This record gives sequence, C-alpha cells and structure tokens, in this order.
Amino acid sequence: MSKLVGSRGYGISLETFGDYEQAPRQEVFYTCPKGHRFEVPFAADAECPPTWECRLHGTESEIVDGSEQKQVRAKPPRTHWDMLRERRTDDELKQTLLDVLVERRRWTRAAAAQTLKITEPAYRRKAQLRAKSVR
Repeated sequence: MSKLVGSRGYGISLETFGDYEQAPRQEVFYTCPKGHRFEVPFAADAECPPTWECRLHGTESEIVDGSEQKQVRAKPPRTHWDMLRERRTDDELKQTLLDVLVERRRWTRAAAAQTLKITEPAYRRKAQLRAKSVR
C-alpha cells in the first residue's frame, strides 16, 4: 500500500478549510437510565427521536429537554374473526355455526354406523366360536 509522503494517510482531508459554512445543526441531549447524559448532533430541520441508544451502556435513553412527543398508536392487526364480523351479522354467524354442527353430528353418526357395520360380524363370529367351544 502506498502512502503520500508527508501526510497522515487518507484519514484527513487535504482540502483547505476555506470560506464555507457547515450545515446548521442542533445538539439534542439524552439521559440513559444509569444517569449518563450525552448529546447527539442532528440537522437543524431534522425531527429528533424521543429515544436514543446510549453509547456507553447500550440502554434506551430518553430525550432531556424536548417536549414529550405523542406516540402514534398503530392500528392493531385485523384477525380472521374481525374480517368475518365485517361481512356477517351475529345472527348469520350463529346460523352458520348451527349448520356446521348439525352436519358434523350427521357425519359422526354415519361414521359410527359404518364402524359398527364393519366390526359387528367379527363380534358375532367370536361369540359363535365361544359358544361352540363351551358345548
């Protein structure tokens, strides 16, 4: 790596500091929960955040002399139930629930009857075999 002779590397600018003004800034002070107070520079027209991470402790620090900014409440996420209630009335939902329960009971009874049809002959055969062995 080559270095410029007589300079301190590329760490500093080689421009001369002439006739120009820096952008207007504001210094905002924050205090961390451990009592440490520090300042953060912002542009003059920037909106300062109400909290900032402390450089020493990594904790969330509160702004010191700024007015309390209102926290904007985000809308809670809509659930499936919320969207369903937007489309249906309570009476429609009750009727739908009853229809589903009736259909489920009908299905359960049919499944139980089918199970009995399958297993009933096996029980009869076992009973007949037991009866023959007892004689």
